[in-house]
Amino acid sequence: MQALLPSLLSALDAMRLADVSTSAGYGIWGADGNAPHATWRDALLDVTNDRPTERIHGWRKRLASSPTGAGPFEEGFRRFEALVDHVPEERHLIHSDLLHFNVLVAGERIAAVIDWGCSMYGDFLYDVAWLSFWAPWYRAWNNIDFVAEAARHYVSIGLEAPRFQERLRCYELHIGLSGQAYCAFSGHWEDLEWTARRTVAVARASL
Repeated sequence: MQALLPSLLSALDAMRLADVSTSAGYGIWGADGNAPHATWRDALLDVTNDRPTERIHGWRKRLASSPTGAGPFEEGFRRFEALVDHVPEERHLIHSDLLHFNVLVAGERIAAVIDWGCSMYGDFLYDVAWLSFWAPWYRAWNNIDFVAEAARHYVSIGLEAPRFQERLRCYELHIGLSGQAYCAFSGHWEDLEWTARRTVAVARASL
């Protein structure tokens, strides 16, 4: 993974630079290429909603009645809500699922990125937060600081990312919240417990 980092960061750059000007909206995009939200902030705040039309409808009730309960979600959301006003209204292509065998590797380079079913339009730093939030899940990644690696990379290419830490923390919490919702819906109670603990740890960590 350490050897692959330059290729991974280049892939993230390619997504950041992808032309999305022929589409509109923020959040997960549909078959027409457009996303439903008018702002990136609105797309993020939608994480609390449990609409009947959504694929994981019913997650709130299942979360509340789960062994983990809704407490970690509510704590994470309070911290998330305090940070969400720091996010920029940038609009880039985000994969939002760079795990689960969705990245194919040949040698020390990325050969393909597949399964764009969770892809969104929004701030490019979301994919960095995805890696940093889930990193503790993978023991082989214990010595890789994805946030520090990304920060060094952006300095090296002259890319400014104002409120870098606040944005990443906001997205890490969003990832934790949406992860809890999915685990509750699917009944993966051990995964829910881990994700809830991770979300609370992120919420309580100092910036």
